[in-house]
Amino acid sequence: MAKINILIVDDEPMIRALLENTMHRTNYPCWFAENGEKALEIIAAQPVDVVVTDIDMPVMDGLTLCRQIKNDPELKEIYVVMFSSLINDQMVIKCKKAMADAYVTKPEINQLIQILDKRC
Repeated sequence: MAKINILIVDDEPMIRALLENTMHRTNYPCWFAENGEKALEIIAAQPVDVVVTDIDMPVMDGLTLCRQIKNDPELKEIYVVMFSSLINDQMVIKCKKAMADAYVTKPEINQLIQILDKRC
């Protein structure tokens, strides 16, 4: 299985810890950021293949982060997964408009891992 570099973006420390634990067990290399602005700083400093982001965050939300990634010619190939408790029919439309590649409702971590496994 090929390794992918994952960036987890969530403002909740408990969710970041849960995902860190899960990613450690799956052996996916990953970094963590607490908002979209910090995520863009990390993306500028190192290669990232997948961004898993919450939607509702301070400073820069996940939809704005996704749009910035997908509108940047150098970053647009990064696979963006929206991972949020806010996923509903209206939010799915917003995720698609932001050009998200996938969306998963928290706390469906098994579904998230399946998506990441497919990216390998």
